[in-house]
Amino acid sequence: SSKKQGGATSSRPFLHAPLEFGGWKPALLPFFYRGSAGPGRWGNFSRSSLLFPRFLRGEGSFPKHLRRPEVRRLQRRPLNRLPGFHILTTRNRKLTSVSEIPPAKAGNELRSRLLLLTLIFFGLLAVLILLATEFWLRHSYLGDSNEPRDHAEETWYLPVRLRGDYEGVMWDIPFATNTYGFRDEPPLDPVPPEGEFRILSLGDSIGFGLGVPSRDRYGQVLQRELNKPPGAFRFRVVNASGQGYSPSSYAAYIHREGLELNPDLVLVQIELCNDVTDEALLGWSSGVEAGLPGGVRGGRYVVGWDGQLLGTWSRGPYFFEKTYTYTLILRKILESLYRISPTEPFHSTPGLTYYAMGYEKFLLDRHRIDSGWKRLFGALEGIRDLLERERIPFLLMLVPSRFVFQQDAPVHALFARKLMDRAIEQCRSRQIPYLDLSHDLRQAGGSELYFDFAHLTSEGNRITGRVLAHELRRRYLVPGGEEPKPTPPPIRKRSIG
Repeated sequence: SSKKQGGATSSRPFLHAPLEFGGWKPALLPFFYRGSAGPGRWGNFSRSSLLFPRFLRGEGSFPKHLRRPEVRRLQRRPLNRLPGFHILTTRNRKLTSVSEIPPAKAGNELRSRLLLLTLIFFGLLAVLILLATEFWLRHSYLGDSNEPRDHAEETWYLPVRLRGDYEGVMWDIPFATNTYGFRDEPPLDPVPPEGEFRILSLGDSIGFGLGVPSRDRYGQVLQRELNKPPGAFRFRVVNASGQGYSPSSYAAYIHREGLELNPDLVLVQIELCNDVTDEALLGWSSGVEAGLPGGVRGGRYVVGWDGQLLGTWSRGPYFFEKTYTYTLILRKILESLYRISPTEPFHSTPGLTYYAMGYEKFLLDRHRIDSGWKRLFGALEGIRDLLERERIPFLLMLVPSRFVFQQDAPVHALFARKLMDRAIEQCRSRQIPYLDLSHDLRQAGGSELYFDFAHLTSEGNRITGRVLAHELRRRYLVPGGEEPKPTPPPIRKRSIG
């Protein structure tokens, strides 16, 4: 091919070759540009770049300015008679030569380019199919719900946390969060004003007040009860609870941010049927300090790519775990595996009350359940030790599940009471101060104080708030108040006058 001379000429060689797949001659003639074309009808192309592929039937098709007698003769030759590769060289848009290149010399280059083109084509096709599937599954997953589940976000140390400055609806009840992501809390100064006794309340959806108005949450009831009658201190209960939280989340939060709010007392709520399986499915990130996790990884919930809360099994955070395609395919696989090979304790344990959404039963074997118990009380013990060093009182509140009070299901009630007994034994052996609500809730109505297996009604929250107010006054706020046994480490006390 000739080079440009004085700006008057340019060479455009094209590479043409037949293809054969198992004896069948497809009508595909690839053209390759070789050399530097400069600006013109066909644009600028780098050396050895693909110009365009042509899909033909029976004969070749070239740009109009190349249709010279030599090209027509080449076009008229059947595909199976083309001996090899041809270079078509042009000067000033006129065909100057048609020369043959042995197939062995140019075949490898052609095959690699065709393979690359094929991979690009099918790669783009796969991406388009996956995107279409993802959006279709998203529509199926969300359905026609009027309540978006975009109230959560992912932070660098927690997979799920309530968004700050958010307004939305959950279970037909409007709610809003402040800057810290706390439900229906007024603006909060990290430094308490003079005369304020600040209680930091940590919990899951029970502490959040799922299904009840904000005013009826036990945290709000506790605050009203402690401020009657007005005394030397004004009590403020800061409710930092949220849906999808667990003891490991509380430990990471206290370690990273909670103490910046300068609490005078920390209250932690747990419910065993849900929290044990939550802990069984998550993990602690590296960097455990003084028994506290540097962060939480994975678990039962994840914030999707569109900001919606997904129920899945995550080990991440990894992007593919945030997709609806992964979530729904994983659920089907786990459900199928459980049908094929059921795991214990869910398969045959009488009256089992551990919470599961169904698909994760295959994962929740005995070993993982035991690891959930260990991680749960390891996190609580880490919280206790941290607050002890800071001289801040700590109380663990054990909320029994509804199964404890169900007389019509004695096997389930027995299993649920064994869970409570195991938790109390752990608290005593680890010297964690606790409050068991079983007796007070039983006296006030038992199962009638729940609207599902774990969440308290407005009346159940009122009973809980009043019992808490009584216990906090007795244990921590009145000079000379009796301490529970075993006696917790020395703590800072305040008189309420």
